[in-house]
Amino acid sequence: MLARWRPSWLRYAPLSFSGLLMIGAAIGVAYQSGLGLTIGQRVAKAGTEAAHRTGVVVVVSVGVVGTVAVAVLLAVLWSWSTYGNLVLRRDGEGGCEGVLHMRHGVLRVREHTFDVRRLRGGTIREPLLVRALRGARLDAVMTGVHGEGESSVLLPPCPVDTAKAVLAELIDNEEAVNGPLRSHGRAAARRRWTRALALPALAGVGLAVMSVLVGLPIWAWAIWAGVTVPCALLALDRVRSLGHRVADGWLVARTGSLERRRDCIACAGIIGWTVRQTLLQRRAGVATLIAATAAGRKHYRVTDVPAELAWSVAAEASPWVADSIWAGR
Repeated sequence: MLARWRPSWLRYAPLSFSGLLMIGAAIGVAYQSGLGLTIGQRVAKAGTEAAHRTGVVVVVSVGVVGTVAVAVLLAVLWSWSTYGNLVLRRDGEGGCEGVLHMRHGVLRVREHTFDVRRLRGGTIREPLLVRALRGARLDAVMTGVHGEGESSVLLPPCPVDTAKAVLAELIDNEEAVNGPLRSHGRAAARRRWTRALALPALAGVGLAVMSVLVGLPIWAWAIWAGVTVPCALLALDRVRSLGHRVADGWLVARTGSLERRRDCIACAGIIGWTVRQTLLQRRAGVATLIAATAAGRKHYRVTDVPAELAWSVAAEASPWVADSIWAGR
């Protein structure tokens, strides 16, 4: 037994946008059926009358709170009905042998069986809000299974320790899942700070000029600070997240902040490499290393690795790259 669903996992459901998507889908269906216009007119009329009685701020606040409450309820119900009673187990021998069984669902039960020999690794996804509650989702990197969407999910949002423990058990490599990563250096960090703070810096210069010429109220600078500080925190988190490692036959790449992902890919399953540089990457001296594989999403990126190390990283993961004419570049 690798994992079993717990009711406590439902606390991660409201942190996704599934509830809002369901509300949007319901509105779309209503308009397609011809009822949307009638319902919309009645809601607008009721909202206008309520605004006259209690004020616009109260009506808008109630509407926002009500929408959020409905979205949370729908997200929790969807997560419970889809992944409730989930059981993930592995039968057969250890290592690369055995069969992976997954069973989940309350209203509609689904059962999946996978050949572990087709497994080429896994991806731990940590969206920002889910990560704030120490949660993560586990996706399989497996031949014949699409790397995005519900088809690849082994564990829905759950405690990150559970996701890491299951992945370490599946690939039989603790270091690939929890081990330290190699930093990509100052150039990669500088690119993240530049992209995050370029617009706030330009806006700050514009506000300073306007303040000298015509004067600005203090709330304008408060808004600017309220935008700049989250951008700086985002850049800091992206710098801390970026890294890679190649060891014991596994390529590990981590990147992202709004949705941080850690890809653990078996080097034996990599069938090709691409080193890609944009104009700005060439000026910064970094490159994006892309590992091609027949499993999962088919390509996995090591972002902004130092350009002089790109082919050496590929050769370390796939020794046959050393025979390539590019290996010495």
